[in-house]
Formats: sequence, structure tokens, C-alpha cells
Amino acid sequence: RPEMTGEKHPNWKGELAGYVALHNWVKRYRGKAIWCIKCGSTINIGWANISHEYKRDIRDWMELCIKCHRQYDWINGWGLAAQKFPEVRRRQK
Repeated sequence: RPEMTGEKHPNWKGELAGYVALHNWVKRYRGKAIWCIKCGSTINIGWANISHEYKRDIRDWMELCIKCHRQYDWINGWGLAAQKFPEVRRRQK
């Protein structure tokens, strides 16, 4: 139902959405991540946030394999997701 999507939905949290909700949002609009834009792998691919600000900007996400995602996060201040989203910190323990 188009009238119940995005900001029109009563449960919309906008910038307050959690880590999993944001990744689900990206997957809904961009589809399943298929290939790593860094190494070309097609195994264990996911959506990575480019700016580490986790904005609701569909252009602020890229497809990376786990290895490239870890390297990207390390170079650009790994742990920012854990700082912004306490649920990520709990899952890593």
C-alpha cells in the first residue's frame, strides 16, 4: 500500500531508525547486494554505508564483500556503527 510507505507509515523513525532497519531499508530500495565494487567478489556481499553517518540517503550505500567491508571500515574509523547503534555493540560480544 503506497499510502503506508516511508514517512507516511505510523512506525516511521527517520534518522532514529536502528542499524538493522536501515540495512533493510537499503535492501528494499536497492535490492540484494550482488557483487563487491572493490574486488568483484560475488560471495558474502552486503550493503556498506559510505559516509559512516547512516543517513537515509540511498546514494550513501555501496556493495562490499565482508573482507572489503572490514578494510573500508578500518581505514575510515571502524566502530562508528557500534558507537551510533548500541544493538551492534551487543551483537559483537
